Amino acid sequence: MSHSKLSPAEKVAVLLMAMGEEIAAEIFKNMNVDEVRRIGGALGRMGRVDQTTIDIVLNEFIQLVNTKPSLVHTDGVGFAQKAIMLAFRGEEGERLAKASAQGQVKMRIFDVADAPTLARMLQGEIPQTIALVIAHATPDKAGAMLKFWPEAARTDILLRVARLNPVDPETIAEIDQHLMQEFDRMGSAR
Repeated sequence: MSHSKLSPAEKVAVLLMAMGEEIAAEIFKNMNVDEVRRIGGALGRMGRVDQTTIDIVLNEFIQLVNTKPSLVHTDGVGFAQKAIMLAFRGEEGERLAKASAQGQVKMRIFDVADAPTLARMLQGEIPQTIALVIAHATPDKAGAMLKFWPEAARTDILLRVARLNPVDPETIAEIDQHLMQEFDRMGSAR
């Protein structure tokens, strides 16, 4: 099929093919039914697409992106907030979006558990997880928690905190969720 005869839907179909099935599936999840039908129909009609056509469509897409900055959101924080709000509806989306603007996710566990309880909860965790939690605590709470580990463990944890790379907010939220569940279990066990 000649690239000059491609409809907009067929060009999108070529882009999706170039990205692969998994990414295409994620994109399809965010389209409405009519868009999926239109793009799916274009995919079905196209048959085999040669590499030259794929390259031309990709280059056209790159040129479009580079020449129309209004199509690309240049503010990373604004983009992240809007994308997060679309992905996670309701209070969770608002909380994550707000946290992305602040550069880190606030862990709710610090609002409900005191330092001794947190230290007990973390006793069975690997040092990297402990370091991640301590890195997100207030200095007072982090210091109070560290007192519950022997000196060698404290040194290891603090070195890991110092070397900690940025962590995906979703991972932090998952750890926080795990700790909140553990805290609830501890409360019901009493």
